[in-house]
Amino acid sequence: MPLLIIDPTYPEREDDCQNVHNELTQSLSQKIGYPASLEDVDAGPSASIPAYWLEIAGFAWTVFAAPKTIQDNWSDWIDYLKKAFNVLDKVGATYSIDFQMAYAFICQSMAEKNIDMSVELELVSCIRHSINLNGPSIQILYPTPDIAKTESDIDRHFEATQQYSCIYIILVKHDTTAYTAIVNSRGDVIFLDEISWT
Repeated sequence: MPLLIIDPTYPEREDDCQNVHNELTQSLSQKIGYPASLEDVDAGPSASIPAYWLEIAGFAWTVFAAPKTIQDNWSDWIDYLKKAFNVLDKVGATYSIDFQMAYAFICQSMAEKNIDMSVELELVSCIRHSINLNGPSIQILYPTPDIAKTESDIDRHFEATQQYSCIYIILVKHDTTAYTAIVNSRGDVIFLDEISWT
């Protein structure tokens, strides 16, 4: 469950990338309260775009396992992400959430609309729309991913290019009501509305 961060030194200050990498890792670790690790990844669909996956040692294991767990802990996730965003905004970094993070922001928006969050949500579907130099693409992320993921460099590169600039369209069921949400790559819920489930 990584946050994708475009290297803030790209392309003007690439000579300073290692120093910025170290400073960013330290700042994120201090702000979030968990050891942060930035893993190199290429987010460019054709020309290379240096980027990082942000992994938080310890944090994800305590609050993330499945959508139900995210629902139970969405406020922890939002707190963690807002702290990370604050650090990244200060250095002018571009970043992009993944679909589980988008789910946490949906939970927050539903709670702000006074929807009873004690009712278990059922994640019905998640589609990611992304666009880059190779054109638009659509991937089904849930319930059955379009592409089986591995830890190969090729698959990690593909995932980064798709997460770089995207929106998530997520359908959740809440008792007898369903909600459709659209979340952008920065975590803004730009649409949330209910639809009849019966």
